[in-house]
Amino acid sequence: MHVSIPPNFNKKKIPKNRVRALVAEVVGYYIHRLELKQVWKLTEGEGVGVCVIDTGAPTHYDSLVHEKYSFVPNEGADDENDHGSHVTGIINAQHNIIGIKGISPRVYMVSKKGLDRTGRAIQDWIDDALKAVLERDDIHIVNLSIGSAKLSQRTKTLFRKLYDKGIAVFVAAGNWGNTLSNAYATPYTFSVTAIDRNNRPASFSSVAEENDFAAYGVDIVSFGAGQSEVEMDGTSMACPVVAACAALVQAYAISIGQQLSPQDLYDLLKRTAKDVGAEGFESKTGWGLVQPLHAIRDLQAQYTNIPVPVEEIPSTEQPAKEDQKSDEDTIWTVLIAIVIIATLLMIFN
Repeated sequence: MHVSIPPNFNKKKIPKNRVRALVAEVVGYYIHRLELKQVWKLTEGEGVGVCVIDTGAPTHYDSLVHEKYSFVPNEGADDENDHGSHVTGIINAQHNIIGIKGISPRVYMVSKKGLDRTGRAIQDWIDDALKAVLERDDIHIVNLSIGSAKLSQRTKTLFRKLYDKGIAVFVAAGNWGNTLSNAYATPYTFSVTAIDRNNRPASFSSVAEENDFAAYGVDIVSFGAGQSEVEMDGTSMACPVVAACAALVQAYAISIGQQLSPQDLYDLLKRTAKDVGAEGFESKTGWGLVQPLHAIRDLQAQYTNIPVPVEEIPSTEQPAKEDQKSDEDTIWTVLIAIVIIATLLMIFN
């Protein structure tokens, strides 16, 4: 049985600008839309383990992978494809003044290479990676931005065991439109569809009753292989957005002594999701757009005495210039940039 990454749309390398690469950090439009800067005041994912099973670990200067393994014969653990690097960067690219800004930068990141450099695999490689996760006690979230038309009984059993152990597995819904759903979407995994920056379902995103949540999956910039930065579209990109948001929510829950089971996490994300289509569930977008800040506020209301000033998610009618903008609008970034440039000029003159 064969597995592969869904086809990516609008994949393109981002040209490097040496000064910008040194002094600016790419902030995806979803950072604003998901109110993540407010979430980061409460948690950045510390105490949560996340495993990405994909084409390998990023080697980008802005990445932080704590452990990496390969389950692909005759290939090392590093990514040679772009896909695994891109997915991992969305989750935990580091917060500084360079590179990409990840959603949950302080999670403990484990990369397991289950697909080869071409983005293909046999199911045994994926199953072996899942089995290795099952043998650990420090992983809370698994991201699987891969798909298949069929699922083996062994894989189904592994998904159930991971769920029973308390590990939430997020899977990409697939980029097949109305034609095919991802067999990885099971009662023991959470399937993620893609929406664009206007909160509309992406045209390529698979439509299925198994879909659970939606997230931004169009015009997403993250790492490529090596030191590159790549823009991609796909449910493969939406999936780590949700997985990383779930990691933030789980991290906050752990911090107040209320670690969430996969079912509890699902119920919380469902309860606080924002409708982006018809009210309630629909096969295009599941229960809607995940809202990590609202999920954390829900936990605060249940388990703490902290006031809960829940605000509406920002309007989708944000100016285009806010999309993929850098942190150059902050005074500290500008000052640091000036210092770095001045230092470089002195060194090379």
